[in-house]
This record gives sequence, structure tokens and C-alpha cells, in this order.
Amino acid sequence: IHELTHMEYQSWCEHCVSGRGRGHIHHSIDQTTLEEFNIECDYTYWSLEGVASKRSDGEDTAVCSLTLVDRRTGFPGATVVTKKGSVAFVVSMVCQFLKRLRRNKLIVRGDGEYALQSLLKVVADRMQLQGYDITMQGPRGVASHQSIGGAEKKHDTLAGVIKSWVSHI
Repeated sequence: IHELTHMEYQSWCEHCVSGRGRGHIHHSIDQTTLEEFNIECDYTYWSLEGVASKRSDGEDTAVCSLTLVDRRTGFPGATVVTKKGSVAFVVSMVCQFLKRLRRNKLIVRGDGEYALQSLLKVVADRMQLQGYDITMQGPRGVASHQSIGGAEKKHDTLAGVIKSWVSHI
């Protein structure tokens, strides 16, 4: 069964090792920080090689996705997006993700990118109409990607799984 999904890293599996074989540093999570914010969101681009890369030439050489992570539980969510911003399908997906967490009060944070902040604003407005207490937070400090490290780590996890699948093919 492992050969079908490669979902749990196995050091004996050559495809897992080629896709995700690197050490992970485990840091303890400050519980007071988790109270400050719950959900992190970020866009990334994926190339055919299964690694995250940003488009530099303006061509559609990579696919864009949105990644979300609940910092309390590690529960991830991700979807491919046709364009960044408050696209109806993506708004619906993010709302469903937040509802699955079964918490009425949430703080959602993303980096300072306009398209992401626009999406999060629409999501917060929609969720508030349904009785949820949603607070939207922008980046903290100059290095905003460092403030959404949970989402960045999920990008890396997804890249590793995709590389394992591609290696197996």
C-alpha cells in the first residue's frame, strides 16, 4: 500500500528518499503564539518537477496553489487556483476549510500580497455573515514570509510528496 501513496515517509523507500529525504528540525511551539493566530495562508507556484518556484517570465510554466494550515493542529488544506484573489471557488474552499475546524473564533493570517489579503477579506466577510468571529491579520514585520512559517512548511511537505509520486512514475 505504501507504494501507491508514499504518504508516510519511509527511509527504506527510494522514492520517498528522493522526494523528501532530508532532516527536519523540530521546534517546540509556543502555546501563547498559537493563541495569537490560528490559520496561515500562502500562495505558491509549482513546476512540472514538483518543486515550488515563482514564475519570472510571465508565462504559464507553473501552476499556482493556495495552502492553508491550522497552526494548532497542523491540519492542512490546499487547492490549485486558476488565478489569485477572491475567485468564487477558492472563497468557498477556504470557508469550508475554516468550518471543518469547528471553532467559531479564528484569526487568519497571510503575507502582505494584495491578492491574498483580498481573498481573506472576502472570506472573513462571508464567515462573519454566518456567525463566525473571524479576524484577518496581515504580515508582521519586514520578512512577512517568516511570519507564516506553517504555510511555508506545508508547501515543502507537498513538494516532497509530489516529487515522491513523480519519482515513482
